[in-house]
Amino acid sequence: MFIDLDDVLCLNNPYGGNHLRRFLLHPSETPTDFWSTLFSPAAAEALNALMAEMRPRTVLTSSWIGLLDKKHFVHAFEVTGLGSVGAALHGHWDAEQFHGASRFMSIRAWLSLNHNGEPFLVLDDHDSGEGLLDSLWYKRGRVVLCDVGVGFHAGHLDTARHALRTPCRGDEI
Repeated sequence: MFIDLDDVLCLNNPYGGNHLRRFLLHPSETPTDFWSTLFSPAAAEALNALMAEMRPRTVLTSSWIGLLDKKHFVHAFEVTGLGSVGAALHGHWDAEQFHGASRFMSIRAWLSLNHNGEPFLVLDDHDSGEGLLDSLWYKRGRVVLCDVGVGFHAGHLDTARHALRTPCRGDEI
């Protein structure tokens, strides 16, 4: 499962990735509500349900990859109640988006190097995942695009489950 963070889990209200980096580096400056408000409660609840039921390995596709390393992500997931996401990070845990590359291109490059034929799902938002709209993955229900300011929620679970249960076809990579 490929997971973007902005507008999927983190609605950037009141905090976002730059705050996370700052407070990890300077823990004494962390506001008391930071960890409980970094991720949307509805998104965290839905993602925890999906993780518990489907047990996918996870790969991050977020721009936050440029800000933090794996140990920071694992810590952030643990303290926000999403420890199952951090614990399920794939050995190749990031599909970094390089300058000029779309999210689709970054995930496709990751898949070409690391995919073993298992079903997959892409969780993204309409802004950063716009390049996924014309993809075969989107047409086959492997992509959930979350509304900006809303994020992932229980209404996305049926699509997500279906993607993680549907065998991958060779033409999808």
